Amino acid sequence: MKNTKYKSFEITLTNLLIFKLKSKVFIVVVTVVKLKRGGEKMEYLRYLIDYGIIGILLFLSIISVAIAIERIRYYKKVDVLNFSNSKELETDLTKGLYIIATIGANAPYIGLLGTVLGIMLTFYTIGQEGFIDSKKIMVGLALALKATAVGLLVAIPSVTLYNYLLRKVKEKIALWEVKSGRKGI
Repeated sequence: MKNTKYKSFEITLTNLLIFKLKSKVFIVVVTVVKLKRGGEKMEYLRYLIDYGIIGILLFLSIISVAIAIERIRYYKKVDVLNFSNSKELETDLTKGLYIIATIGANAPYIGLLGTVLGIMLTFYTIGQEGFIDSKKIMVGLALALKATAVGLLVAIPSVTLYNYLLRKVKEKIALWEVKSGRKGI
């Protein structure tokens, strides 16, 4: 185990998850945040939102764009006449599109999680202070809204890319049907 000190927190790296996506290995480090001092019990939420939630969303955005670029390049060079039937062609053309669709569908919910955590942080700050400090409230709400905005900034392009790629798949299948002189099986 490796311990890294960051301000008042001790971050302990406890787990390493490796998964494979499109023949590239991505390493996701799961960290457990332990508080070093008891006075800042909810302060770790700020770091979780900034580096955790927004980091995950940016990572998902990179995956979505990378898959879309790979698919666009593949669609430009694929020869539809190399396929014996339309189902085989469709299966080959739609590889990886489900990942883009999943990212587009779930990114707003990840952003919403950041929003809920930001609002929790704001309410906790209000409760601990005993009085209402508008500066701390606005910082907490801005943090919450930032997570929502990033979630939408990931979801909207992902859904747009998915729809664009799905349209290209339908065009390639129609081209196969025209060139082969038959309807899909």
